[in-house]
Amino acid sequence: SLSLLVILQYGTLCALASMSRSAIKSQLTGNAIFSAYIEQEPYVRDLTQSYLSSDFKNVLELLERYSTRHYVDIHMYSHVYDLTNLIRNVAVVLYFQPFQTIRLDRMSVAFGWTVDEVEKEVVALIQSGQIQGRVDSQNKAKILKARKVDHRAELFARAIKTAAEIQSTNRKLLLRMRL
Repeated sequence: SLSLLVILQYGTLCALASMSRSAIKSQLTGNAIFSAYIEQEPYVRDLTQSYLSSDFKNVLELLERYSTRHYVDIHMYSHVYDLTNLIRNVAVVLYFQPFQTIRLDRMSVAFGWTVDEVEKEVVALIQSGQIQGRVDSQNKAKILKARKVDHRAELFARAIKTAAEIQSTNRKLLLRMRL
């Protein structure tokens, strides 16, 4: 049988990997029952507090420090790598969100990685579409720049696409009516 503290760890890791920050606040720390158990498990408490306070370097260090515990768990061992990657990806995306541009060396300090590791992570997130931006490597200082979105152009493109779909549907209906 599983103890409540083990279920707490499962729930917390899954929440950090898949839920928004506001959902984590309301459903983990805002839930009276769940938060009472969080206080009993220092690792989970520190992990949650570090995540909510955007101390992502500490989050990653805690995950690394307790990874042995997770890999030994018969139910979790096959999911640890994926959960850790998801949490790391979410952390990078959350860190970049408020910025239009940010130097990768600044991100490397915030995550405790080398600049090359940060660049590799960021490029992978850009390629997967999780970060809308590009890495400017022209200067010595590598910079992550947010892609400027032209909402007006996107709206017009969607309107034209929708109009073409409606026109095609109407044409098909007219042809069926003639038969």
